[in-house]
Amino acid sequence: MKSSKGQPLRPVHFSLRPEYYYKRTPYNMERIQIPHELNDSLTRIAIEIFNDCSNVNHSFQDALLAIYISGLQHGQALAKGN
Repeated sequence: MKSSKGQPLRPVHFSLRPEYYYKRTPYNMERIQIPHELNDSLTRIAIEIFNDCSNVNHSFQDALLAIYISGLQHGQALAKGN
């Protein structure tokens, strides 16, 4: 998409620009490659939790918190070797 001056449109915030998107990581975090099957299963789990929270009229914030806590629990179980 081009602007009226013929220049390509750019995201407003620098962190959304493609040259920064893949280079920046949050403090004390690393990027990993997740296999497609694992990515699909994690997405399915998150959607199921979000649907369950929505069906019992929890707020959006509570649904996101439930997804986050579920991820922490899965990570802790993997770290313990269960």
